[in-house]
Amino acid sequence: MVVGVFVRPPHAHARIKSIDPSAALAMPGVLAVFTGSDLNADEVNGVPCGWGIKGKDGQPMKEPPHPAIAQGKVRYVGDAVAFVIAETILQARLELIPSP
Repeated sequence: MVVGVFVRPPHAHARIKSIDPSAALAMPGVLAVFTGSDLNADEVNGVPCGWGIKGKDGQPMKEPPHPAIAQGKVRYVGDAVAFVIAETILQARLELIPSP
């Protein structure tokens, strides 16, 4: 069994310049790191609305794209920017702990 942890930034409305997963991938136990770019390249669809809402005219609402992992910009505090998969939860979370 492996575990996964979302990497979530403390910023809202921030542009993602780049994400380099090489440091995380070099850590013991880390098996993979996925970013929005990876999901986009693999044509993974976004997160759909939890329920369908219809307007006054009976037409379904227009659903804006909402990627599962942020692509290009972070829209709110906690918007996932990466997903780390590791052998243990501690190993997955070590990437999230900032260096002193």
